[in-house]
Formats: sequence, structure tokens, C-alpha cells
Amino acid sequence: MINVLNFPASLSEEEATIKNHLLEFLQKAEAKILQDFLVFTTGAPCLLNFGLGKIDVKFDSDPSIFASTCLQNLILPNSFPDEATFALSMKATISSASTSFNCV
Repeated sequence: MINVLNFPASLSEEEATIKNHLLEFLQKAEAKILQDFLVFTTGAPCLLNFGLGKIDVKFDSDPSIFASTCLQNLILPNSFPDEATFALSMKATISSASTSFNCV
């Protein structure tokens, strides 16, 4: 999973910290969380293009976690207070992603 993430070539210190939080989160995640992450970022429960597709990770000053399944982009806030807050935010975001298309 980690191999499909494509990070910007140049990262600020805060962005590098968030990158490490994401990598740690994915390394510790159970299979269900990894599948939810894929659905959140790609719209599919498995890696696209026979596992050769990439998920572009970007950073923004917006405090929310956002993904574009069409573009296969994951947009993360460029700062978080700590790794625990990042993990809780990520779990909450990806676990609620399956209902977002059904909201009016």
C-alpha cells in the first residue's frame, strides 16, 4: 500500500511529519482500515491498474482530510498536533467515506 503513495518531491518540516504519520498509520492498520483507505482515496476496495496505480498525496492549509477518487488524490492538512490526533482523524474520515456519496 505504501508503495502506491506519491508524495511531493519537496516537503516542509511539518509536511514531512504528516507524511510520517500517514506511513505509520498505514503500517499499523488492520486489513479493514486499509480497504476503507483505498475506497476513500480511489473509490475501489483494491489497488487500481493491477496495483500499478498511484495515489498522489498533497498538502493544504485546509484543516480537513479530503480525497478525490477521480484524480486519486489524497489531500492532507499541512499540520496536526500529534500522531494520535492524526490517526483518530484519519480513521474517522475513512470510516465515514462510504456514506458521503449518499448525503444530500
